[in-house]
Amino acid sequence: MRGKSVLHFSPPLFVDNEGFMKQTMVTQLRQLLDRRRRVFSIRHFILFALLGLVFCSRPDLDENTVSIVGREPITVDDLILKYELTPNWARNKKGTERLKAHLNLLIEEQLFAQEGRRRGYAKDAEVRRIVNWIRNDELRKALYRTEVEAKVQLSEEDLLRAFHQENTQLDIRHLFARTEAQALKMKSALDDGMNWEELARLTFSDSVLAVTGGRLGWVGFGEMEPELETAAYGLAVNEISDPVRTRFGYHLLQVTNVRKNIMLSADDYRQKKPRLERMLRSRREKELADNYVSEFMKTQNVVMRNESFDLLVAHIRDDVMDHRTAAQLNLPMLRDGELTEIKTSLLDYTKKIFITFIFVL
Repeated sequence: MRGKSVLHFSPPLFVDNEGFMKQTMVTQLRQLLDRRRRVFSIRHFILFALLGLVFCSRPDLDENTVSIVGREPITVDDLILKYELTPNWARNKKGTERLKAHLNLLIEEQLFAQEGRRRGYAKDAEVRRIVNWIRNDELRKALYRTEVEAKVQLSEEDLLRAFHQENTQLDIRHLFARTEAQALKMKSALDDGMNWEELARLTFSDSVLAVTGGRLGWVGFGEMEPELETAAYGLAVNEISDPVRTRFGYHLLQVTNVRKNIMLSADDYRQKKPRLERMLRSRREKELADNYVSEFMKTQNVVMRNESFDLLVAHIRDDVMDHRTAAQLNLPMLRDGELTEIKTSLLDYTKKIFITFIFVL
């Protein structure tokens, strides 16, 4: 499976808290090379014979090469990458035996890829389309690493703050407005002495929130929208926030009570620090990514071709939604069979332009 989570959000597979695991793996690879300068199982020799692949020469393996398939080397970096991208392969094996299993898999894949090229599949239109998609996907990931991942900065102060917030719960109530202007009017009314509960009854169509004064109850770290969380943890008890913007609209917050876990130790912090770092990094990456996309797209003059979009929507409605049962109507995504139906129904329209843009350097 290819996916962002594999390459960007998971911590490196060979780096533990002390940073020794990757070096340990490289050491194991060196030991493996010392014992077996060329690693081929019997079945790989059989595959060579069946596929008609023979060595024109047998070059020596250097310290960075773990195997040569045909005349194509497999390097230590290749094997490490394979290990990272397929972490579930050969989980029943450990240490050097697991490395061998990954190397055997890599050799097999190299053999079959070579046979595919020999048969001319590299020129096949569908193969080239998929290869181009993968190439573009990797270019996007490289851009992401440069413009987002590399720019995330976390300080010890950030992590300590998150640790203390995680051990603090807030009793919160809120008011909601669609626009900033409405939220500012509500804030002004509260500053002038209007009762919070009365304003909540006027604001919320939800009967429960109207009756409870917009009370959210006890809320902990990581349980709110990041914007609301930042604002809430910055408030003193009974202080009313300025309007806070989220993807839903604008909010006024008030913290009515606080409870803290005061039985904390340095060891508690050390244990929770890696998880907190992953959480904060993920949040910062999302924020940076959203900002980058927003600023980047301003310069691209993107134009949606509404007729093409309307055509797609019509086929989703006619070919999928109208055929769903009542229980299926609220499914959030299209299923594989439904995607196949849409693809089949749109075969005559695959060349229609969906979006145009002007790339500005």
